[in-house]
Amino acid sequence: MNLRAASFLIFGVITLFALIVALRDSRDSVDGAGLQETYTPEELKDLFNPPTTVELERSIAERRNQPFDAYAYASRKYDEDGWSELMDEMGLASEDARRARDAWIALEARKSELYDMVTQGLVDPLTAGTEATKAETRFLSQVSGIFSPGQLAELENHERQVREENATRIQAEYQEMIDDGYTGIVVAASRGDLSSVQAYLDSGANPNRLTANGETALHNAAWYNETEIIQLLLSAGADVNLTMPGGDSVLRAAARWGHVDAVNLLIAAGADVNYHREPLPVATALTVAARSGSTDTVKALLEAGADATGPAGRASLAEAVYLGNREMEQLLIEAGAEQSTAAAAAARQFRELGRRLGVVND
Repeated sequence: MNLRAASFLIFGVITLFALIVALRDSRDSVDGAGLQETYTPEELKDLFNPPTTVELERSIAERRNQPFDAYAYASRKYDEDGWSELMDEMGLASEDARRARDAWIALEARKSELYDMVTQGLVDPLTAGTEATKAETRFLSQVSGIFSPGQLAELENHERQVREENATRIQAEYQEMIDDGYTGIVVAASRGDLSSVQAYLDSGANPNRLTANGETALHNAAWYNETEIIQLLLSAGADVNLTMPGGDSVLRAAARWGHVDAVNLLIAAGADVNYHREPLPVATALTVAARSGSTDTVKALLEAGADATGPAGRASLAEAVYLGNREMEQLLIEAGAEQSTAAAAAARQFRELGRRLGVVND
């Protein structure tokens, strides 16, 4: 057993404990608010209603290489989904209408923010669901003195109608993607089926079109180190710096598995070697390459200008130390990675502990 395997075991125990605590907290928060007396189990599950895939795709152009602005998204959704018109029809006083609008946007922004964090792996779904339930409780408390029972029923009916309309639109757009070959080209790229990728391109498939789950053919080709397909897609106009809805870049997809050939192709095509996934400055191609243990990939990124002097360099150095990869460690130090950091010191202590326990042999 190596040190990383041992740490994974410890992490698994901690995670299990955290999930038990989160489940207990979730139960307590629902009981405390009296929500179980008001909602059925299915209705409680619907309290965490994340934005749909199509709604996320609608804002991809605005979010590309930018932090996700949950409040701006919720404000647009308030108007697009007809909530402002519904409030006008209810004849609320201007102050009450403003308070209701602010409460609704705060609720939707929080749920959107939580969904975005789940897609980026920053929070687990159980915790997100608990936090969404708390946000729903705050919303009901804020609007309890504004709406009559009949008006609350109108709001509920409008929400149900919006969901049904969105579901219909999602299905139609997803079917359009299938009909146009966009899902097919992504699957073909992940399977290394060069001739099928060429056939989809010849039939007019857009290499930059995202599938319903936010993938592109280039991301999948990079993930699986399909260099011939990468070259084909790039020559067909694939955007080497297009990011997925969660913020991941094509270069990170290749670097994550230490695919140095794919990384070199993407760098030559103009991939941004210092792009980081918001809001984490350490979420760069360099850090995932270091974590993969591929010295060649780290070297390729550094030679292409990857910044090792900032947070990403410190995190990468800690990974190299943790793995016991002295060659990679030296490369990063020569590139300016700061050695005297808490992360690097902790990694060295872990390795020393591993030696004493007999799980590290170097």
